[in-house]
Amino acid sequence: MNPYGSGYVGLQDAEPIIQRLALHELIDRRIGDSYDTYEVYLMAKAAYLCVQRSPEMRPSMGEVVRILEGENDHFHHLGEHFVPHYTK
Repeated sequence: MNPYGSGYVGLQDAEPIIQRLALHELIDRRIGDSYDTYEVYLMAKAAYLCVQRSPEMRPSMGEVVRILEGENDHFHHLGEHFVPHYTK
């Protein structure tokens, strides 16, 4: 839920959420806990990188695919201690 009360989370709202790994704030409440937090993290990471202002900072489509597949990602070592609903 964004600060304006709607279910839509815009880029300006999502950036701090992603930076602090509060991924549950990006999920539609209607789906409850029926999601994989690791996959949400990968999607959020890819989306965040894709909307960088500088084109040089944006990943190629190949890099996006690798991000979404979890390659070269160091998040999985955090585990449940840091990320609620972590299921990887």
